[in-house]
Amino acid sequence: MMTMKRRRCVLLVLLLPVFLFGSSSLRHVASADPSGFSGVVVDMATESPLPGVKVSVGDEVTVTDAQGRYRLPVVPGVHEVHLRAPDYIGMTRERCMLEKGEWVDLDFEMVPRDPDKEAAAIIDEKMMQVSQEPPPDLIQAIREKGIALSSVEQVPGTIRVLMPEDAVVEMRMDEYLKGVVPREMPPYWPAEALRAQAVAARTYASTRHAHGDKGADVCTTTHCQVWGPTRYETTDQAVDETHGVAATFDGYLIHAFFFAHCDGETRASEDVWSAALPYCRPVECPCGWEEMYGHGVGMCQWGARALAEEGKVYEDILKHYYTGIDVQKQLPGHISDAAVTPQQGDTGTEFTYEVSYTSETGELPAVANVIIDGRAHSLYRTPGETENTWEYRLVTSLSAGEHTHRFYFEDGYGRVFSLPSQGVFDGPFVEAADPSAATPTPVPTPSTGVRVHDVTYSTMEDWGQGSLAGTEVVDDGGDGALALASGHDRGDYTSPVLTAPFSFIALGMTWHGEVASSEAISLEVRTSEDGAQWSSWQSMPVTEHDGGRYRFFNSDLLFGVARF
Repeated sequence: MMTMKRRRCVLLVLLLPVFLFGSSSLRHVASADPSGFSGVVVDMATESPLPGVKVSVGDEVTVTDAQGRYRLPVVPGVHEVHLRAPDYIGMTRERCMLEKGEWVDLDFEMVPRDPDKEAAAIIDEKMMQVSQEPPPDLIQAIREKGIALSSVEQVPGTIRVLMPEDAVVEMRMDEYLKGVVPREMPPYWPAEALRAQAVAARTYASTRHAHGDKGADVCTTTHCQVWGPTRYETTDQAVDETHGVAATFDGYLIHAFFFAHCDGETRASEDVWSAALPYCRPVECPCGWEEMYGHGVGMCQWGARALAEEGKVYEDILKHYYTGIDVQKQLPGHISDAAVTPQQGDTGTEFTYEVSYTSETGELPAVANVIIDGRAHSLYRTPGETENTWEYRLVTSLSAGEHTHRFYFEDGYGRVFSLPSQGVFDGPFVEAADPSAATPTPVPTPSTGVRVHDVTYSTMEDWGQGSLAGTEVVDDGGDGALALASGHDRGDYTSPVLTAPFSFIALGMTWHGEVASSEAISLEVRTSEDGAQWSSWQSMPVTEHDGGRYRFFNSDLLFGVARF
């Protein structure tokens, strides 16, 4: 079942049907621009062509033919190419450059979700990299300084990556890791093994500053960790679900060495490099191999797989291979200092809702809402901040009567923060205004100086205002969610007519939610200046961000003049 958690509509969204597609519903978009991607999609193990694979770039979609071939017209730019097919792990090739008038050949090998023994052996051989190659200067430093070498206490938010052509690209740490983990472990391996690999790779990368002379922290080879532009939904999920998690010893991040497989026992670091690390002790390993492949220090990847198949979780796997470590989980964000002022007024009063959000990682929240009388309203971040803390505010008028409110935030990794944790705050109380009083002017969005009206769909009450066809609204832990109804692989949701408080010239939309990789979203809108004559339905091109478990979708701005 697809669960779309919320929609935020910038300026105005008018009579919006939302089409939710399962894997069998596809849309092909032709382009007059003579540029695009083409190629062949095959099974990685058998190398046989795969027909019916959905290939997409943004809103452009096609499927492979009987020979596994595809041809997808796309406008010039830098793109992500997504592939989805039943019984195969969804994959994404990022940083695909396309010049005007150019057709780029991109061939793909897809990994089955559940390969047989013969196919698995072929996939393992193709995907498993040779062991890390710690450079001599790192080993010498360990010999001299021991565990004090890293002096790193927290996972950094970003990392500078030295590309093969010597360009340096700064990425978010998790974006980088999504290109590392599938180079180190095949994406069909057990989820707990992939999570253990994600934490080991994150920890190792956080302590590497190997290319300072070129302004980079890591490269894309075994000198640091192998990175590539192809990601898989299972390894993406492993990175997302361990966001910020790292292995520490005595308060510092460890040098998380790992290798392919051992001969039943890992090695002490001093036996390999004459450099003793207290967390790299020899331990028994259930990898099932009789020979060593790799340096033998730290986590045995095949052993991690075996432990995961025995039912061990990733924390247990890490603590087995790294003696005496702690698994440091990132402190979740939290909200505080919530208030609404004044506590009473009339329908002409401007009420201010305020709350603080703190994140130890310095990352802004993905969702920041105040829920007034069961309906969601977007909060705006105000200018100025203290370290890792931001103030959010909404200024609005209210109808007459008693009101309730609560604050609802999400960090973008599935963690929810509510204040109060249960129930709602009472207030404010609003009386009817004197009819002769002046109507308050619209309040500008903080720090922008332009008039913006948000329509936010987030709660059960929000979604309940529209009409459903093949979709349903479900309770998502105190928040609302739009999902495909049982037995449906396609559905739509149409909002009621929404009226802007002022004429507008542009609108756009943002989605954030948990969406299966085999599912897609289509957004359409129509507008009117007077509520009587309507434009035709117009598709809103959608760009997807962060292709992991929690996906973000942004539409392009649609320009026109309307009020409805």
